[in-house]
Amino acid sequence: MKKISIGQWLLMAAALLVFAALKIAMVYWYAERDPAPQAVTDEACDVRRGCKLPNGATLRTFGKLHPKTPFRMRLLNAPAATQSVYVEFSMKDMDMGFNRYKLLPPDADHEHWYADTVRLPVCVVARKDYLLDIYLDGVGYQIAFDSD
Repeated sequence: MKKISIGQWLLMAAALLVFAALKIAMVYWYAERDPAPQAVTDEACDVRRGCKLPNGATLRTFGKLHPKTPFRMRLLNAPAATQSVYVEFSMKDMDMGFNRYKLLPPDADHEHWYADTVRLPVCVVARKDYLLDIYLDGVGYQIAFDSD
């Protein structure tokens, strides 16, 4: 078996440090890419029945809200000039990984912005208290809800 020289150890250590620095830079970029979403605190807000956002649009889900089950999402009454809509799921004090869903604009088959196969990220400790961040052209709103 061939011994690893000091130079090879130093090269591997330098490579690991470069990788760690790159990882930290990417995490920072990911966390800072969008402004913090505004919390929707209306007590009547329920994503299952429709949650009215401060800009007048209403977000609604259809189907069981469970990590193992895909569900549909609709954004009703979005401002006419809206160019992009996407949602992400997280939990307070818990990283849920990358789970962005782009809602598609209305078309011949859909009257509103829509996504038909959305899935909640799995929580390894079985928590059910999710946060949904929705961004309309970069303006974010955050809705708290519990999964089924």
